[in-house]
Amino acid sequence: ILCSAVSILCYTMRSYLEGLFDEGILCNFISEFSDGSALIRFELSDGADEGKVLEAVKAVLTGFSLLEENFPDFVTADV
Repeated sequence: ILCSAVSILCYTMRSYLEGLFDEGILCNFISEFSDGSALIRFELSDGADEGKVLEAVKAVLTGFSLLEENFPDFVTADV
C-alpha cells in the first residue's frame, strides 16, 4: 500500500506539472522516474503566476509529509 501511495503522489505531481508546462506556465520541465526514485524539476516561465504551481506542489508535498511522518524508515521527501 505504501508503494502505491507514493507512486500515485508522484504521478499526480508529474501529470499536473506537465499540463502547466504544456500551457507555458513552466519551462525546463524534467521528470525522471525509476524504481524507488522520482525526480521532478521545473522553473516558472517569465511572467507566469506562481499561485497555481505553489498550491498543487504544496498539496502533493503534504501527502508526502504524511507518509514520511508515518513511515520514516521508508519515505523521505526532499525539496
